[in-house]
Amino acid sequence: MGKGSLVTEMSLAEVTATMEVFNHHGLIPEYFKRLRQDSGLAAKVAWFIMASVRTFLPVTMDHSLTLSEMIKACGCDSNSSDINDQNFQIQYFGRHVVDWALIPAKEVLEWLISMKQVAEGWGWVTEEQVIDYLATQGLLLARIEHLLAVGATYAGVLFEYEYPIVALGSFCYDDNNRRRYPSLDKDKVGMRRNLFLFEEVLTNLLNVKCFFLAIRKAE
Repeated sequence: MGKGSLVTEMSLAEVTATMEVFNHHGLIPEYFKRLRQDSGLAAKVAWFIMASVRTFLPVTMDHSLTLSEMIKACGCDSNSSDINDQNFQIQYFGRHVVDWALIPAKEVLEWLISMKQVAEGWGWVTEEQVIDYLATQGLLLARIEHLLAVGATYAGVLFEYEYPIVALGSFCYDDNNRRRYPSLDKDKVGMRRNLFLFEEVLTNLLNVKCFFLAIRKAE
């Protein structure tokens, strides 16, 4: 976590979500319960765990909501008029639970280099190569509806991350016919959640600092 970054104050529901992170790693001694009274500390501890150990957490998807309703539930601002129902159509599957995790872009690049799919020191990749890596991990690309659901449920933890969280499973095209992907980030003072379109996220992973949101395949 960078110097001067601020911790977003969380509601009781968000603190409960943070405790899910601890429970998944067996950190449930009685003294950890005091974190319920200190939302800032709880978010920091959860962030350090999730940044170092891949953590799968559940989120309930409510596909009866429209895109605008999902954005409102996430409590985020959108800085792009291109994030609309025409460019991003929600897949309606009713209400169900999925498991999600954050995958650092650097992790994907290191695997591609190890498999000699990308030259070391190069870093130019395709969406298909990211899909190939996720498949080896039993994961799928998340869509915009996953991004917004996770953002709404785990806001206090997610916004301890310094870099954008990107859903590669949804995209639209800009005026130059380049794909742009929905992403969540926080503003410079860490007090607002921004929904925006991440440009050229796959152009060169050597220079891109972000996390890919991934969904675990159903068994």
